[in-house]
Amino acid sequence: FGIQLESKQRSDLTRYVVLQYLRTPKYREEMDAMLNILIGEEFRKDTLKKGGISITREEVLNDEPQTPEEEKILNDIAKMSDEEFEAIKPSAQDIQEMKMVLNTEGHSKSMMKVIDLAETIYRYQWTFFWAGKDTSFITSDSPSFSVSTNPRKPSAGLGSDDAVTIFPLSPSVLLYVDNKRKSFREAHIPAPKSVVKSLNKLILMNSHKCVVARDKVHLESLLRGYRHKNRVAVRKDIGEYTMVSFEPRSGS
Repeated sequence: FGIQLESKQRSDLTRYVVLQYLRTPKYREEMDAMLNILIGEEFRKDTLKKGGISITREEVLNDEPQTPEEEKILNDIAKMSDEEFEAIKPSAQDIQEMKMVLNTEGHSKSMMKVIDLAETIYRYQWTFFWAGKDTSFITSDSPSFSVSTNPRKPSAGLGSDDAVTIFPLSPSVLLYVDNKRKSFREAHIPAPKSVVKSLNKLILMNSHKCVVARDKVHLESLLRGYRHKNRVAVRKDIGEYTMVSFEPRSGS
């Protein structure tokens, strides 16, 4: 408690925070949603305006497959007649319902942002909140996340001056990065139960499909009345910890 990090320690932790942020399913979903809004919407409007997808079977077969999956698709199309190919082309309704998302390679390129984002996060004000002996921080499958502090910019995230970044490092310690302030010194603050509970609520709300807690009673309190993306909470004890996974409801 109260010990200042050396430059290399702070740099290593910064990169870890960024990597944990970029690797999560939640971040991939956010990237896909943004791509679908920025590019997908224009693609759908433009395609429908032109009367749909006008590519022919011959044009498709002239493409060189880049993956085994593409090769299989082209082989299947090669066996079709022109009429069969036309029958599988997307209708106007299909085009309207299309979603544009990044493939695995596209998501992997996010890792190219690590160094630049780490350099930005390094300069912000860091605060370590220390939970008391009678309470603890939870964690989730999206342990590193950002919360917008500007109502006009609800999507502000990692590296934005309009957000804070939160990362529970252990049940005892949570890193809180204030993006509006610049400092190379870390603050250390004892966190009473009320502060720990508020931070844990944010961790729960920003989880993807799973949370883990050392304090089972506290976790049950957080989950009381909470609804997670129309999913049902399934509890499992693992040693001294409790894991809650959010599973699809029956029939959904």
